[in-house]
Amino acid sequence: MKAKSLFKKLIPYILILVIVVINACHNNSKTPTGYQTKKLATNDSLEIKHSISVAQKIIFINNFNVYRNISDLIRDSMFKNNVLYIDIWSTHCGPCLLEFQKSLELKNRYKDKAVKFIYLVDIGDSPEYYSRWDSIINVYKLYGYHMRMSDRFYNNISSISGIKFIGKPHFIVVDKNGHIVYPNAERPSSKEKLYKQIDSLLL
Repeated sequence: MKAKSLFKKLIPYILILVIVVINACHNNSKTPTGYQTKKLATNDSLEIKHSISVAQKIIFINNFNVYRNISDLIRDSMFKNNVLYIDIWSTHCGPCLLEFQKSLELKNRYKDKAVKFIYLVDIGDSPEYYSRWDSIINVYKLYGYHMRMSDRFYNNISSISGIKFIGKPHFIVVDKNGHIVYPNAERPSSKEKLYKQIDSLLL
């Protein structure tokens, strides 16, 4: 039983290793001209993915630089009249991946409710980072809105009133009026504790 339990805990790390190996092989097969400019590695490639992903309910927010902070983001009209569950994570964060295992269960609970899910990631500029980001999103079926945080955006997180931002993953719940009600929200694995927070804003 201990061995089985240990194997379950190692699954996210094994997945990361597989993703890294696959990405390394994939990138080595590319010609150097495929990534000649920073623009191609960021904006252009994500625009293409965006057009494909809308039908899959995986939506990339490409114009991330227009948002100075979370307040700017949650007041965007696309989130109006919805409770927002914000997940702040990193592609190299093991605990983040463990929480992703509970994300489908969480989304199924609120699939017919006015709840939207936002994933905010801090990644580098290289094609490898973007490839890993995309792979993790698809492996864990992270349906929702995805945005890369600018340095300014990320640094402003700690200024949110009442927040205790000491690392990733970190979760925030926002009400339908765009107010941050739970700056230190429960994580998906907490289940009923998180459901209680979200349900209180759907009444």
